[in-house]
Amino acid sequence: MRATISFEEDARLVKQLLALLEREQNSLVHNKVSEIEKLIDLKASLLQQINLVAKNRYAALQERHFEANENGMLAWVVQQSNQVIKDNWDAFQLTLSKAKEMNRLNGDLITKHFNRNKQMLNNLRSTFQPNNMYGKNGQTNSNQNKRNALTA
Repeated sequence: MRATISFEEDARLVKQLLALLEREQNSLVHNKVSEIEKLIDLKASLLQQINLVAKNRYAALQERHFEANENGMLAWVVQQSNQVIKDNWDAFQLTLSKAKEMNRLNGDLITKHFNRNKQMLNNLRSTFQPNNMYGKNGQTNSNQNKRNALTA
């Protein structure tokens, strides 16, 4: 028995992913770290589900001698000569494109947060270097270390 070719499950999962990415973007904009951590696990699980559904769809396409990829899916859609299927496929592709763009934007936000945090850490490190600290004798540690090395 041949597996059914469908992308309805893919579309449903990608819509969920898009909603999750929107939540992630909101959390990134408002710097809600605990929310972002929760979303990472949800996103990973959802991506695994999307991958499994796509693999099953590709296997069904291959059984019918189509390429086991999105080009094969498009060829199958065209062969169906059904406007509803074509419209649904186009809508799915649009949602998928939105999810990819949202993911790219979120990646940009993550990079900006990372760079800002890295700069702040570098500023803190340069401000609080042990050499800039004063010891019990009122001298900087670097001067104290030099003097200890001379008396030893």
